[in-house]
Amino acid sequence: MNKWYKTIEKFGWVRHIYNLLQYLKNKFSKDYEADNKVFVIGLNKTGTTSTEKALLDFGYKLGNQVDAELISDYALKGNYKYLLEYLKTANAFQDQPFSFRGFYKVLHQKYPNSKFILTIRSNEDVWYDSLVSFTKKRFLNDGIKIGEELTISNLKKLDYRYPQMPYNIMKMLWLRDRHVLLDEDKLFDEDYCKFYYKQHIKEVKKYFKNNPNLLVLNVEEKDSYTRLYKFLGKESKYDNFPHLNKTKDSC
Repeated sequence: MNKWYKTIEKFGWVRHIYNLLQYLKNKFSKDYEADNKVFVIGLNKTGTTSTEKALLDFGYKLGNQVDAELISDYALKGNYKYLLEYLKTANAFQDQPFSFRGFYKVLHQKYPNSKFILTIRSNEDVWYDSLVSFTKKRFLNDGIKIGEELTISNLKKLDYRYPQMPYNIMKMLWLRDRHVLLDEDKLFDEDYCKFYYKQHIKEVKKYFKNNPNLLVLNVEEKDSYTRLYKFLGKESKYDNFPHLNKTKDSC
């Protein structure tokens, strides 16, 4: 593990130094396969883990996920310079911050010929249940006691990458539509989450309307793997995701 990461986990402010050093390093580096970028822009819990493994199978170089997460709050605040330099480091990216609503516009403007994969679930109910279940398991695995309903304040107890990162990121994401968030509010208000899920899909489809470089993908559909490798211009001996069953709980 990068020695910086362990320090950042304890002292969150150190990430600013690390991010700056990475920014300067990337700024003077060659863009890795600039004409062959792939962005997975589906929300978390929509099969992104299975899609990531497929991209690795096809020989893509995935961006360092920790580094991406450490600059996510900058991008949420409208500072994209760290993100744009980070994009030079690989030719395939997924998860945070690429799953955030609207970020695909920045990516598309930078790399207009890139391919975008919008991963989805069968419906918003399936996605919501998966999101809540996964998050509760995460709290329990970290030994954090929770009540029957997860609240915004629960996130303050969860440290990931740096102290209170999940809390900071979630508040910035949710505030776009909910306007005011109190610590005692439900973390995953069902109506709002389902609105967020459907709105993300709607906005992506509208933005990429008639653009052949967008693939809408439900990894649980029978022909999904075939559609994926054809979309990417790859060949595969599989017709379905070979590792879907192993990753279903973490997708």
